[in-house]
Amino acid sequence: SSWNVASMTVSNGEIRFVADGLQLTVTNDLLITGSGRLELGGNQYTNFKGGLRNINYTPSNGPTLTVNGNLMLTNGGSLVIYAGRTNNAAATNYGALVDVKGDITITTNTWIYPYSQLTNGGSVLFKAINLRIQTPNAGFDANYKGFQKAVAGIPSYGWGPGGANSLCGGSYGGLGGEFGSGYSPGPTYGASNAPIDPGSGGGGYSGGGEWPGGNGGGLVRIEASATMTVNGSILANGEASSKFSGSGSGGGIYITCATFAGDATGLLEAKGGG
Repeated sequence: SSWNVASMTVSNGEIRFVADGLQLTVTNDLLITGSGRLELGGNQYTNFKGGLRNINYTPSNGPTLTVNGNLMLTNGGSLVIYAGRTNNAAATNYGALVDVKGDITITTNTWIYPYSQLTNGGSVLFKAINLRIQTPNAGFDANYKGFQKAVAGIPSYGWGPGGANSLCGGSYGGLGGEFGSGYSPGPTYGASNAPIDPGSGGGGYSGGGEWPGGNGGGLVRIEASATMTVNGSILANGEASSKFSGSGSGGGIYITCATFAGDATGLLEAKGGG
């Protein structure tokens, strides 16, 4: 549940630390490279009915990763964080924390995957001095990693404040798609200038078959005390639904920094599922 190490390199392999409330501290640099994959949290899985596959998630207390040097992802490396629940308190309104005292650098074909808690919405907070997504085909991927989709059934609501009824799309800043009388999307929620919530799940449907809704988009939340550079992608899209059910709403991208930089290859996207 607690480990302090001088430095760490993850290369050509995958490792997951699953302890509830994990505290991992790296005194110097953390390097993830050579298709290495470091996963924190995700200590349980569930198989929602409706033909959904097993889903890793953190049911209670999320992990904390502290790096006193720099965090670097290169050559196909990836970092996966499964957030736990949040109590929404002002000082701790997140479900997992990546606190880097130096810089975070993300290069070609490397990704950070932040998963929100699928029924509570607790999400990952990233802190650094400078955060650089240096190239295309690299960045943060929170697609479909928000509130959980609805399972099949009538009625069958998606999770989240904007979770939709059967057949309807999840809501967030705007209303999800409507189906007709007696079926309605959830209410809008969140703040446009401080979006700290993930997107909500779409409604499921059962009628001659079972069709789950779409997951909401996740949340990418970053605090960079100096410069945030986006030459790659930050993605938090909602999942498109299956046949007769509702899609998930787009998630959130919330960045605070002193300087925001990037070039024409930079992309920030948080669309609802089609």
